[in-house]
Amino acid sequence: MTLQVFHKTRIPVNKSLYNIILLITFIGVLGLGVWVFTCVNNPKDAFFSYLIAFMTTLTISLGCLIFVLIQYAVRAGWSIVVRRIAEVISATIPLFIILFIPILIGAKYLFPWMDIDHIDPILKAKLPYLNTTFFTIRSFAYLIIWSMMGLWFYIKSIKSDKILKEYDIRINLMLSAPCIFIFALSISFAGFDWIMSLQPHWYSTIFGVYIFSGSILSGLCLITIILIVLQKYDFGRNIITLEHYQDLGKLIFGFTIFWAYIAFSQFIIMWYAAIPEEMEFYYHRLQHGWEYLSWIMPISHFFLPFFVLLSRHMKRNKVVLFWSCIWIIIMHFIDIYWLILPAGSSFTVTISLLVSIIGISCVWIGLIIWILVKEHIIPIKDPRLVESINFENF
Repeated sequence: MTLQVFHKTRIPVNKSLYNIILLITFIGVLGLGVWVFTCVNNPKDAFFSYLIAFMTTLTISLGCLIFVLIQYAVRAGWSIVVRRIAEVISATIPLFIILFIPILIGAKYLFPWMDIDHIDPILKAKLPYLNTTFFTIRSFAYLIIWSMMGLWFYIKSIKSDKILKEYDIRINLMLSAPCIFIFALSISFAGFDWIMSLQPHWYSTIFGVYIFSGSILSGLCLITIILIVLQKYDFGRNIITLEHYQDLGKLIFGFTIFWAYIAFSQFIIMWYAAIPEEMEFYYHRLQHGWEYLSWIMPISHFFLPFFVLLSRHMKRNKVVLFWSCIWIIIMHFIDIYWLILPAGSSFTVTISLLVSIIGISCVWIGLIIWILVKEHIIPIKDPRLVESINFENF
């Protein structure tokens, strides 16, 4: 492999780049500071807004983590040149351990089951699971497990750029399958704890899969966006090709269908059964202005991306793919907004929501860029790198 092939595989670190990282991070910290002041006037709205911002960014990072795990588990060769971006994003998960602290502080405004003095007999029966101590333990357990996974695969990946050890690759291949199992359980229970328990009488056995589908779909979109931006500035030229973008496009297209399938399956079964405790979730989302968003979502989150990415040529068009990914991430935010806010407020956009999403996302993006510039954007010594570079769709 010649040096020419490895043209610009590392982003040069300079004062201007560090200033950009500091500026983005400063905007994020400033946004979170303004959010703290919004807690004084309307704490309930502020904490619901914060939870929306937290879950939107966290689920995207988790989508990148499961992408990494799946690529190792199936021994994928095509994705080696794009995998490092996903590893970088998943390495930011430890940040969310700190960002989760405000949710614990404002948990009494979010979760009705925490008000022990005003719970009904049904919630009393759920107290062995839905109680503050166990909730806190579970929440930090999820975040620590995901952080360990993200950091492990990232550290092993960058270590291979310096000293390639077949043993490290075999370990990652062996760990990926059990990690997928642990990840599947933990993201399901986290979805139950942090979103479904906002309306504790409601339950859905498919809700964990719904959260997973939105996570991996938005994670794939962010990976694609970062790759396209990097190539715009000539990083990864001759390495990441239209063949790789086509495969990313196929995955995005496939998980768009999967998200719609899970969302519709959950809705139609509950709607047909018409059991009150199951219909509570949709009852809140079909009145007081929420009904418009509920009917727009299938069109904007499914039909529009579906028809845009249906063609092979659209998947290979970086401009179309880029804006499709931007659109899907926006829809992912609206989806999380639709899942969380009806349990605590009316259909509205507040200052709390704006500053919380700006605050958390800017701090998160600043960390992504900081980690990204520290190492190569591809694993330059991976034994299957040539296979990945020469990959072609048939």
